[in-house]
Parts: sequence; structure tokens; C-alpha cells
Amino acid sequence: MTDTIQRVFIGSAATDLPAGYRMAAVDACRRVGLEPLVAEKFIASGSDALAEIYAFLDEADIYIAILASRYEYIPAGEKKSFAELEYDYAVERGIPRLIFVSSGGRPARAGDEESDPLATRVEAFRTMVRRSNVVTEFRSAGELKAQIVTALVELQRGATGKAEPASALLLLPFGDKHKYLRQFLASELER
Repeated sequence: MTDTIQRVFIGSAATDLPAGYRMAAVDACRRVGLEPLVAEKFIASGSDALAEIYAFLDEADIYIAILASRYEYIPAGEKKSFAELEYDYAVERGIPRLIFVSSGGRPARAGDEESDPLATRVEAFRTMVRRSNVVTEFRSAGELKAQIVTALVELQRGATGKAEPASALLLLPFGDKHKYLRQFLASELER
């Protein structure tokens, strides 16, 4: 890991998940000491938005995809959604990819199921991503946050050979009630 703060591009369809899920991802990055780059600021449609997203991805050291049940917007002149185009560009750049998928493909919000043929495209994209990556499933914003922190700490551990114990302990509650759990986790991380 370099001396500069690493940047994490967080990609998720703006209307696919309630804002709490994306905020959990942003908070997870900050808790591990990384700078989140949030794609939702590029809600505008069209090729200009896609060029801006690619420029944003060029600044990223790590790519996180949060996928739920929607395929989302396909920019004019493209055959794939923003989410799939972001993913393809992260692959092309060769940056680490952390993929999180809503458990069982269930929608995060009632009524968010895609209609055919987009449902088929969602499933095809999920299948392709699962073949090429380790995918972590989540059921809630809290679970997503914990899994992102864990994945980022593991990624840092792989890059440096040793995780900083404080990073992995950030999600545990404080106080005497959890003292032994915190001590155990700290000793495991120091191995």
C-alpha cells in the first residue's frame, strides 16, 4: 500500500437500493481509512455521464459493485447498463474488484423486480460476475457494511502482509461487554 490514501469507487444503481445501503458502503470505506468515490453523483444520463464515470474510475484503486435486483439504465448507443459498463472498465483497468450481491437476488425494496427482458439481463450479468469473482451476499445495510469492512481489511492484508488490528475492530461495539471478543480478534489479526 502506498503512503497516499487509496480511493474506492462504489458502484450501485442509484434506484436499486435505498440510500442507507450506499451510505453503509461509504462509511465502511471511511472506517478503514479509504476514500470513497460514489457513482451516484453521475445520475445524469447519456455518454457524458459515462465518460465522467470512466474518469472517476481512473482515479480509483479499488472497485466495489453493489448489485441488487435491477439492471438499470442503459446509456444511448450502448448495449449494457451503467453497472455492467463500470464493471467491465474496472476489469480492463485491472484494479481489485469487490462484489456484493443482495442475497438470493431478492429486491432491496418492494416492487423493484425487473420486467422481462431486463430480468434476464440482470441474471446474466450476475452469473458472469459470479464466474469471475468472489461474490459476497448481503441481506441488510448493516451486513453489507460489515462485509465491506472485512473485504477491504483482507485486501489490505494481502497487499501489506499484515492487517492493522484497529481497522478490523471498527465495527465491534465498545464497552466491557465485548472486551473478550475484541481481544480475540486483535490477537487473530496480529498472527
